[in-house]
Amino acid sequence: MPDSDVLHLTSAIAHDMGAPVRHIQAFTQMLKKSLELTPKQEKLFGFVEVSAEKLALQLKDVARYGDLERPRENTSVDLDRTLEIALAKVHERIGDAVINAADLGRVWGRPDHILTLLTELVSNAATFRRIEPREATAEPRSPNEICHIHVRTARREGLWRLEVDDNGIGIREDAGDAVFDMWRQLHKEGTYPGRGAGLAVCKRIASLHGGRIGHQPLEQGTRFWVELPDYQEPSGPP
Repeated sequence: MPDSDVLHLTSAIAHDMGAPVRHIQAFTQMLKKSLELTPKQEKLFGFVEVSAEKLALQLKDVARYGDLERPRENTSVDLDRTLEIALAKVHERIGDAVINAADLGRVWGRPDHILTLLTELVSNAATFRRIEPREATAEPRSPNEICHIHVRTARREGLWRLEVDDNGIGIREDAGDAVFDMWRQLHKEGTYPGRGAGLAVCKRIASLHGGRIGHQPLEQGTRFWVELPDYQEPSGPP
């Protein structure tokens, strides 16, 4: 399907289905307030509300995914500055994680896409840590308890490569590339925050830049990597 058709379809779905979902949410609230509900009925209404909220959030994911197709200019992107912005966007999710990154250089691409890529990969690494983040006033962690995230880049054989390593819980060996499917969650729903859309967005961004994405196990944790064609500035892509 051409990119323009994907954009049109996803925009139509998100817009046209958004109104009915909002109506379900509003009418459910009105019914709850107008009826004397038994505990069982309260529970059933709760299921409806949770399901409607989940659908509303998934429609936002669809709209976000489709928005990736909107044509915008590529340019030279400062990755160190972009990572700073990404970390600020997800500072609550990161918590007390230790981020190691320096001299990431520049890459040719869409600035908003590269920002989303870094934001999602760092957020994913922080989400699947081994131990939940502690408050600043809590007792210090041992070195093995701290979430470490390493971000690095390299150029080789005409490719620009981004790697994001973590020391988290890792990924099941049988998961394969399913982790990049939209809304695919490898854990019981609610165990970890998120809806399973971020890595699907990363895969689409890599594809739109003519690249690819993957993951590999580490001794402790996971490495996510992205490879894009290395267009050296100032000429940009041919």
